[in-house]
Amino acid sequence: MVPKIISGHSIYLYFLQESLINPYLAMFSTKVQSLLHASCKQSEKQYLTNCLAKINEEKTMFYCIFLKNCQQLIGALEIRDGVEFYGQLYCWLHQDYWGQGYMQQAITLTAISYFIHKKQNYFSAHVDITNKRSYYALKKTGFIDAGFFDGPFGKQYRLFYLKK
Repeated sequence: MVPKIISGHSIYLYFLQESLINPYLAMFSTKVQSLLHASCKQSEKQYLTNCLAKINEEKTMFYCIFLKNCQQLIGALEIRDGVEFYGQLYCWLHQDYWGQGYMQQAITLTAISYFIHKKQNYFSAHVDITNKRSYYALKKTGFIDAGFFDGPFGKQYRLFYLKK
């Protein structure tokens, strides 16, 4: 069974649940929405509601990222089903927390759990070629380049995170 809580050095991850939707949306800033091409918070809320059903069907692993020292929700990370999504990784971090290693820690913790519980050897990510910050953050975490992908909003990097 996939763990509901994963603890790291400076963060912990909570499995998405209905009670976390409003705190999630409160941190889902305009800047983050723009980078993810999210049209509005209402559409993101619908996405989260759909994810709750997929969690119950074990088709996704979706965690909210919290700071340990103050229990503040600062972002989210999802590894989606590889059959349904070419780009399995969905993640964001509120811009006030960029560049502090939180996303790398969240990806590493989630990947360990994913590889153990899902019995997979890799998962993929797609990043808009204009989103260099995310691309370099994923590379720093250990993702490898696998070419390009024609995404819904233009050309994207295609990356893979391999089981170690």
